[in-house]
Amino acid sequence: MNERDKYIMNRSIDCNQKDANVYSYARWSSDGQGDGDSSRRQDDRAKQWCASRGLKLTGGEQDAGVSAWKGKNRLEGSGLSRLLKIVKPGDYLLVEDNDRLSRQDWLTAMNFLAEIVAKGVTVVTLDNGNQIDAERFRRDPGCFLPAIMRAHLGNDENEKKSERIKASWQARKAKIANGQAANFNLPCWLRWDKESDRPVLVENNAHVIRQMFQWALDGLGCQTIARRLHREGCNLVVKGKRRVRTLTISGPFVWRTLRNKLTIGHGIYVQPSPPGVYPAVVDEKTFYAVQQRLEANKHQTAPRATSTSSLFTGIAFCSKCGGTLCRFTQSRKTKSYQYLVCSETVHKHGECGMTSIRYDAIEMSFLHLLNQTDFVRKMLNEQQPAAPMLIDSLAGQLAEAERQVGKLMSLIKSDPNPSPVVYQSIKTEEAKAAELRQKIEAEQGRLAAEVPAMALGNYEEFCQHFCGQMERAEYRRAVKAMLPSFVSRIVVNLGENRYSVWLKGVAQPIDVYISKHRDWIFSPAPSWVLGRPIAEGANIIR
Repeated sequence: MNERDKYIMNRSIDCNQKDANVYSYARWSSDGQGDGDSSRRQDDRAKQWCASRGLKLTGGEQDAGVSAWKGKNRLEGSGLSRLLKIVKPGDYLLVEDNDRLSRQDWLTAMNFLAEIVAKGVTVVTLDNGNQIDAERFRRDPGCFLPAIMRAHLGNDENEKKSERIKASWQARKAKIANGQAANFNLPCWLRWDKESDRPVLVENNAHVIRQMFQWALDGLGCQTIARRLHREGCNLVVKGKRRVRTLTISGPFVWRTLRNKLTIGHGIYVQPSPPGVYPAVVDEKTFYAVQQRLEANKHQTAPRATSTSSLFTGIAFCSKCGGTLCRFTQSRKTKSYQYLVCSETVHKHGECGMTSIRYDAIEMSFLHLLNQTDFVRKMLNEQQPAAPMLIDSLAGQLAEAERQVGKLMSLIKSDPNPSPVVYQSIKTEEAKAAELRQKIEAEQGRLAAEVPAMALGNYEEFCQHFCGQMERAEYRRAVKAMLPSFVSRIVVNLGENRYSVWLKGVAQPIDVYISKHRDWIFSPAPSWVLGRPIAEGANIIR
């Protein structure tokens, strides 16, 4: 018996020690492989190896859907990284093959394997039964040469796949640049029809997407839209090759969808994105009006920790500087008092000072105002503008044209010899922007007072669900979400105990005056609007 055979025999005897710790590691690169046989196959082989030697599997880790081509499975937090922290000298690490540990180039893969066996761990590759420890890795070519070859083949396979995928993507991008649709990973409202060889709308999902845009036009935020879709049982269902999935509709998902130009049929996979490549789920007028809404809503947000504390976040503004108002708590002895103050002052760059208004007084008076249903309905009926506003759509198109000019200018700066097509595209976009500015000016003159409609309908829905019980804590979040759909803004005169409520589509505001005794007066008074006689003091509501 030669020295090599003696060494292998001794190692086989060692591995039968009952106190040896044996760990398994399984990995596969994609979620689709996890739906197949990868997990079961690798687990069964590890258990069979232990059973044949009278050992028990101590534990194991797996990285599901994690590629080892760029070493992602070695990063902190991965299953492999956790496993390498607990193994100790004398332990066994079972893997199906070397490419489960790494599919990087052969030198990087071998250095990584050397790091593992240097810990005193024996790596067992179940495909060929090879047992690799530090001593064998240094001295036995029959141990490390197969490992090198497997590492090279695994990495070479990934490189070939990468080149083929890149070539496929480039071909599809060229097709889209020429105005032809290509079968990319299509969004949930589109699917590729193999019979006609073209993309078509998935009507059930398209209906949900259109609802998102409509509610965005009504003034609802992305989080509110997501919650409302969930409450009404609206689902986005995607039928894959292996299974049917129901997508999770979250606030960020709604935001990305509303910003996605695929919804109006643009081929977004190339820049500038050509229009009319894919079926549109909404028209361009609606899309650009929503973009204008999203831009405006950027300045009407609050930190998540305090987003539900005030009903007026995003709709209450300072009469002096126009800044948003935020809730501010001040403690005196054992009591706490809450006020609305100008956020510009809180952030240390405003000039309004800490002049404030008591939060409880403004909330109570405002809720009582909304309870005057006949009064509010009368005000909202004064004007019913159309939606979506043309001016919003034009403003969204103008912003898009200006963004395209900025992108094209960055291409010129980064390229010493830019294509003449880029210069021509800049001229086209600038001419488009100039034309849009003229249209906006004309529309502003004609529709200066118009805002998106449905304010009355939104108020009716608000009354149906919340009127008379708005002060209940469990309804505050929903009340806060619905207010912007029919209240345009609240302008507060800080330090004067009065504020003005502007309802959407109504030219005349409702002025509210709060007395020192916490009574309040509405002007115009509800009694005056309803046409009933007014006794002295009758328009004071306690």
